[in-house]
Amino acid sequence: MRVISQSRKRQQTWRSILNLVGTRDVPGLHRIFRNAKLLHWGTEKLLKKISMAIDGSYHPKNFSELEFNLAAAIYELGGGAALYALQKSPFAFPSRTTILERRQDFKLHITVGEIPMLDILANIEIMFKDVPPGHRKAGITLSMDEVALDGRLVYLTETDDIAGLCEHAATWGPSLKMGTKLDIVRAIKQAIHDGEIHIGQELLIAAFSRNDETNYGAWPTLAVVTCKRGTFRDAALFIEKLRQGWKMSEFGEALHGSIVSIASDGDPKRRPALYLHCMEHELTEVDPIFEHLGNLPGLNLWTGSGGETQDLDYKHNMKRKFIFMIFA
Repeated sequence: MRVISQSRKRQQTWRSILNLVGTRDVPGLHRIFRNAKLLHWGTEKLLKKISMAIDGSYHPKNFSELEFNLAAAIYELGGGAALYALQKSPFAFPSRTTILERRQDFKLHITVGEIPMLDILANIEIMFKDVPPGHRKAGITLSMDEVALDGRLVYLTETDDIAGLCEHAATWGPSLKMGTKLDIVRAIKQAIHDGEIHIGQELLIAAFSRNDETNYGAWPTLAVVTCKRGTFRDAALFIEKLRQGWKMSEFGEALHGSIVSIASDGDPKRRPALYLHCMEHELTEVDPIFEHLGNLPGLNLWTGSGGETQDLDYKHNMKRKFIFMIFA
């Protein structure tokens, strides 16, 4: 009789499980069954875990490699909102923070304060040292743009730096190294309060791109927190450091090719900076590309010292022309 009673109880539990699974969306259901198999759960515990998953108090985390890959692809193609929606769906995908380490293939140096050439050279090596079979040189585009930040300070364990202050904090005076005491933290807090330094609101990203049929894409090589309060001379110096870094690195121009264009959005400080860099030399008959461009009426034949052209965001150019047509 005892065996019969246990069998009936187990059968009733399975009916309850079937009823829940058949009538409700259970987040991560396949992972719950996977855990039940691996951890040797009984039917009562399996029923309890399914019920907890439905009310949100249990989140099975034993993601498969396929789920990690799908989550990364969704984040790349659809952004954080798309991944968040699928995380909260019955599929219960991994969150953005969960896949962060798996997506971070390259550990770039984060620049704090003044831009050292060592950061540029190190990041170029990290991003460009590995080349695929059949690699060849190509024309390179140097591009720059800003992305929004949430405006807060962070601690970089690798370098003991306090990051998040704008680039002008380099001239503030005290070190931005955390050290073993809280003196620097207190000094930074007071300096922010007094308006001597401030937290950056954007991250300036510089990237190099190969203009080739293969291995094409923008590879970031410098990340600097900025407040966009610098002058066009600061922007020109920033560009020059990147140009020189690409020429100096054995993994830059020597391996991949020379810079042929410098691209940016319509930033009012980088526009004159690009003018300084890309209006140094007018093409003549001795230049190899003159035979292709020299006879094109109206074409600007001025380039940088290395033949670089300035490529500003044409969307901004069209907006300015449209506004001029309206108010002219």
